[in-house]
Amino acid sequence: MARIVVLSDIHLSPTHGFFWENWCVARESADAAKADAVIVNGDLAINGPESDAEIAFAATALGNLRTRVMALPGNHDVGDEPPGQDPDQIIDVNRLARWDSSFATDRWALDAGGWRLIGVNAQFFGSGLARERVQDQWLDEQLCTAGRPTALFLHKPLFLEHPTDDVLSPACMAPWARTRLLDRLDRSDVRLVVSGHYINIVTGHSAASGIYGYLPSPLPPRRRMEAMVVAASPCSISHKTVSMSQSNDRAG
Repeated sequence: MARIVVLSDIHLSPTHGFFWENWCVARESADAAKADAVIVNGDLAINGPESDAEIAFAATALGNLRTRVMALPGNHDVGDEPPGQDPDQIIDVNRLARWDSSFATDRWALDAGGWRLIGVNAQFFGSGLARERVQDQWLDEQLCTAGRPTALFLHKPLFLEHPTDDVLSPACMAPWARTRLLDRLDRSDVRLVVSGHYINIVTGHSAASGIYGYLPSPLPPRRRMEAMVVAASPCSISHKTVSMSQSNDRAG
């Protein structure tokens, strides 16, 4: 059985240490878990879109973890897709280059415990950047070749209340981008979507950072993966272990 630690919204900075104590607790929990991988689901920095130092600082901190790290960018790392919550911090090639200089990639795939785990850059969806199309093609390939149940990781939630919501909000994916993505997921064997950014069902801390799980269909039998969710949000730190193993289990 694979064991995965999920971190999100750790918000590290070399000059603003508001959440450093939270990070230390999360780091200790992640190291103690002896997991197969640590997934960091975006917002590694506070002001990464404007600061080389913040992205580099976050990369160094993650490099000190004892376990393999799979990191994804969030809006506090590379900026937001249009229209965004801050019009002065929209994702662009220069902000992506800053991320690239410290991290090997902004997307990844990992096979673990009978599952394929796929991480994508949520800030691309609806951005219109050339790399959005590249990521779309890569994601299609990963979904088509998985041959197993799949879990998708991305920073921004697909929706706030329901997949058919038409509300345009910086707290979740734009409706038109979500429709295209959900169509892809519906044509594949995606069983779980894990995001951060806004809703935290682990700590109950909303309208801030956290980890949110969306399970579109029942889990398959005999496919076991255990995720130790360590939520290091600005206001709290907590952890919860979730075993994904039963065919009739559903999560929300």
